[in-house]
Amino acid sequence: MDLHADLNQRVALNSAALPWLPSPIAGVERRMLDRCGAEMARATSIVRYAPGSRFERHSHGGGEEILVLEGTFSDEQGDYQAAATCAILPAQATPLSARKAARSWSSCSRCIRLISSA
Repeated sequence: MDLHADLNQRVALNSAALPWLPSPIAGVERRMLDRCGAEMARATSIVRYAPGSRFERHSHGGGEEILVLEGTFSDEQGDYQAAATCAILPAQATPLSARKAARSWSSCSRCIRLISSA
């Protein structure tokens, strides 16, 4: 899927007007802002977690950058409150840090940018 995939083109979006789309994991929905590729893609999305939802351990070959918009987001490294940012970039990735299990005990929203490994 290609959605606003040409990064040389300016795009302005009202993210609040975008639909919430189901992810492959129950209780996790996303608003896609840009995407270039299938499920494992270069992508920027707003992701919403229902209370108790989680992703099992997985990795993104090119890394990821996260901004917590509301609530608390958690992974193996800790808990992140609203306005917190974290990144795992390829140069920093180790077998443990590159594979994260994301979860939210309460509801939360985060903006995530997945970086293509290609």
